[in-house]
Amino acid sequence: MKRTLLTASMLCAALLLGACNAPVAPTTPAAPVVATVQAPETKEKLVLRSYDVPEPMRDRFIGMLRSLRMAGTVTPGPGNRVLVMTTEQLQDDIKALLETFDDKSAEEARPQRLVFDYWFMLGHSGKDNGQEFAALAPALKEIVKAQGPTHFAQVEHLNLASQDGSWAELTGRHTSIKHSATTIGQDIFAEMQIRLRDTPTALETKARLDPNGWTILGQSGIEPEIARQVLGAVVDADNAQLFIIVKARVQ
Repeated sequence: MKRTLLTASMLCAALLLGACNAPVAPTTPAAPVVATVQAPETKEKLVLRSYDVPEPMRDRFIGMLRSLRMAGTVTPGPGNRVLVMTTEQLQDDIKALLETFDDKSAEEARPQRLVFDYWFMLGHSGKDNGQEFAALAPALKEIVKAQGPTHFAQVEHLNLASQDGSWAELTGRHTSIKHSATTIGQDIFAEMQIRLRDTPTALETKARLDPNGWTILGQSGIEPEIARQVLGAVVDADNAQLFIIVKARVQ
């Protein structure tokens, strides 16, 4: 199953509302609002709430919220408490997320090793050859479905492993990657910095990844000269597109 990249405007709500598969018994409810201030960036009031987060998830939960760069602040409180100052709407999303946590979720949240496969593919209008890349078949079929017959060429395939919550980076022949990822429930949350070396092409994004499917992180036009260096002079690459595809799993 392929999942496309969440846009920046959708990211906060999508991450917070969809972290686990099925609701379970709620943890301690959020404490009452204790303060409000005006948010200059959003012109909305920021509301302060305190949440009780299971100990194994607390630090990484704080890190995930901070990585969203949402209006407001996230601060560790006493015990397992987390103090969050943000808009009322995001407070509701955070509360909904916490209501999906149970003891099993907390146990699953303990540090794990995460493995990412990054595929960089060039595609242009032409005879569909997606079947030549069996490992990417589900993602390439989605591209063909959206754009019509597409001829693909592999730029690079990089495999990068990291510990849950830690940064890792890797430089390949054509591309470089830096990412940090963590797990909550069945989902993997990742912050990624990706560059096509010696070109202006770059992608910095945060996304929620399904460990059972592919995610098409981005698509960008690419200069014909650069495309031909990879595809070969016999291919008309004037309309070539670069596709960045990732699959993440817990090992």
